Amino acid sequence: TGITSGGDPVTFTWDQATMTLTGVTSGGATVFTLQITDAQTGTFTVTISGPLDHTGPGRDGLPVSFPFIVRDGNGTETPGVLNATILDDVPVS
Repeated sequence: TGITSGGDPVTFTWDQATMTLTGVTSGGATVFTLQITDAQTGTFTVTISGPLDHTGPGRDGLPVSFPFIVRDGNGTETPGVLNATILDDVPVS
């Protein structure tokens, strides 16, 4: 996905048991989690727990894309992409 934190690439791992995608830096700091909270509806929660680099000064939105594959009980697979924009925590006046 090309996401970095302080210039350090963020790598992602999937935990099937908890249905959680976790992003960590090479130093082991967790900066991002996405947990599917209801597999039937696709409801999920995202937690940003560390800084994520934006594309440049004054850029408040960081577009991210996460490809995924959903597999039903019969083994039929359907691919998809979760597209989102992470907004910087800029003060609001």
